[in-house]
Amino acid sequence: MLTDAEIRKSVQELVAGSLPISSMWGLDNENFVPGETVVQYSGPTWTNEEIEAAIYAILRGKWLSSGENVARFEHAVSKELGRKHSVMCNSGSSANLLMLAALKSTHTYGFKDIEVITPVVCFPTTVAPILQCGFVPRFVDIEPATLNMDLDLFERAITEKTKAVMFSHVLGNPPDMDRVVKICTERNLLLLEDNCDALGSTWRGKPLGSFGLMSSHSFYPSHHITTGEGGLVSMDDDVLARVLRSI
Repeated sequence: MLTDAEIRKSVQELVAGSLPISSMWGLDNENFVPGETVVQYSGPTWTNEEIEAAIYAILRGKWLSSGENVARFEHAVSKELGRKHSVMCNSGSSANLLMLAALKSTHTYGFKDIEVITPVVCFPTTVAPILQCGFVPRFVDIEPATLNMDLDLFERAITEKTKAVMFSHVLGNPPDMDRVVKICTERNLLLLEDNCDALGSTWRGKPLGSFGLMSSHSFYPSHHITTGEGGLVSMDDDVLARVLRSI
């Protein structure tokens, strides 16, 4: 049987001989022609080292999915955001669904027919889980200049049935998070951040994704970093973390 060192060497030789990568989009210095070479808007890029790591994880990992590499990744994201827990799943869309589903648990809030405020201009994956969980979306208009939720309208839209607000930081640009947190605290609302567009962005030095009760993240190829497919929910509450893992 091959040792770990021998397996790693074999994988490196395989990748180097069969899959040499200079750039996923042909943007290496030798072939790039200013004004002619098309620069793609987005897309996954990776190096030989990342391909080697993926192959090695399949060959020697203890689990094919949600194994030791996932646990390390969850810990790294939690540390980056300054949160206690992160729970990985298959997509950012599922992460949004998990956040809302966790609010229905009798171990957390036991919500049923509540209202959840969300911007009228948003991603389907923000609205769909609200409906899927049996909640009622209460739409608030946006500011055309920022595409973020109008916070004056947000404050006026709150009713007795409103228990949460959920919105995405559009293209990494947040609304006034000081005011959002103030409104949520004064009106006893749960803040759920769809942070799929904003990993690495901050508000006054504090990472987006660390303001709310929970925050969702996406690692689809079109986002900041990719795991091929993948999503994640971050939070500080121990009970919520256990409920999310059970779901």
